Amino acid sequence: MEKIIKELQPHELYHFAAISSPGKSFSIPLLTYQVNITGTLNLLNAIMLHSKKTKCFFAGSAEMFGNAEELKRNEKTPFIPQSPYGVSKVSGYWATKNYRENFGLFCSAGFLFNHESE
Repeated sequence: MEKIIKELQPHELYHFAAISSPGKSFSIPLLTYQVNITGTLNLLNAIMLHSKKTKCFFAGSAEMFGNAEELKRNEKTPFIPQSPYGVSKVSGYWATKNYRENFGLFCSAGFLFNHESE
């Protein structure tokens, strides 16, 4: 990841890479954590070391909220993940926030929900 980021110096980077199945994450929790958490950290660290001007978007998930009581969920809704996938996405969110606040990177996170549209 470092080699790619150093070479390309992207202006923007949209981080959607992950094992993305909450159900499947129960049968492969360690792999889910390794891919989703370590992958996110590798990406953020590569940006910090080699391309500080890169704007990075981390794709969070509705699964981060788990069984939260609020029907309308937002940045203030507590995280209550109910699967290894949800836990990995919460970890990615906090890592993104950490790199933004402590290393001055332009990193943001969104909470993506399943949807149907044209």
